[in-house]
Amino acid sequence: MSESNALKVGQWTMLLLAILGFIAFYFSGAAALSVDALYSLINFASVIVARKVMIAARSTPDHAHPYGKGALENSYVLIRSAIIVGVISLAFVGAVVSIIEYFIYGDSTEIHLGIAGAYGITAAVILFLLSINYARAQNKTPSGVLNAERKATRLDAIMSAATGVTFIAVAVIPSGTPITSESFDIREIADSLLVIVLVLLLISEPWHTIKSEFGRITGSREDPELETQIRALLSDHGELVTDVYAVNRGSLIEVDVRLSYVGAKSVPELDEIRASIVAVLARTLGETRVHVVFTEREIDKFN
Repeated sequence: MSESNALKVGQWTMLLLAILGFIAFYFSGAAALSVDALYSLINFASVIVARKVMIAARSTPDHAHPYGKGALENSYVLIRSAIIVGVISLAFVGAVVSIIEYFIYGDSTEIHLGIAGAYGITAAVILFLLSINYARAQNKTPSGVLNAERKATRLDAIMSAATGVTFIAVAVIPSGTPITSESFDIREIADSLLVIVLVLLLISEPWHTIKSEFGRITGSREDPELETQIRALLSDHGELVTDVYAVNRGSLIEVDVRLSYVGAKSVPELDEIRASIVAVLARTLGETRVHVVFTEREIDKFN
């Protein structure tokens, strides 16, 4: 399946899950489902943006953008992850407030655990299948956009599965136990506890992505393993490699190679060296945009 088709499938699947999620929230009263539905709705909107970003990021470099627009993919992934962190952080605050109100005032919302559990399991199955579909498309065409959608979908699937399993498990607990007594009934705050646990377990991945993508946009060395791989691929040039800087843009890799040659070489000879380096990297790394500079200085020694 192509990138475009995979994103289309994801777009309408997310809209369907958002609608089902809000319906399930209305009939169950489980706050965790409103978070899940909102997350699906954000995913629906983000896929629409993702399709446009994907096209723009792969446009041919021009006079106004001599290095292309590959950084758009990094920007998209960063913003996408920031929205995820924002949504689940708000959900965390809401869950904490609900638990405090329960212990102080005894306020709680009656939850129909069966409805909530059934929706969670159904949504999880759909989302896991969707994440597999994204992974298949990404294997055919490496893409930062598809990778971001795959991760977001997998995160949503984990949240939905945990929601469904927890609500079903809590539903079978009989009344009159130490955790289902008149003074304390865990069933009344199960969704809030679940939201808190999920946020604490899942927030690290999008937060790490934010830091990595911000680093790539601002020019930090965020892909040292990739740079090491490139140095190995250029082993034929050996000690002539002065420096290597690489940035993973998702669908392509930008590489800046600095070489130092002893003795004079003609322009055609230098162009031939450039062409050989571009060919070597493209064969192994896939779509690349390579800049080769002949100098004895490292990249950061020109100030």
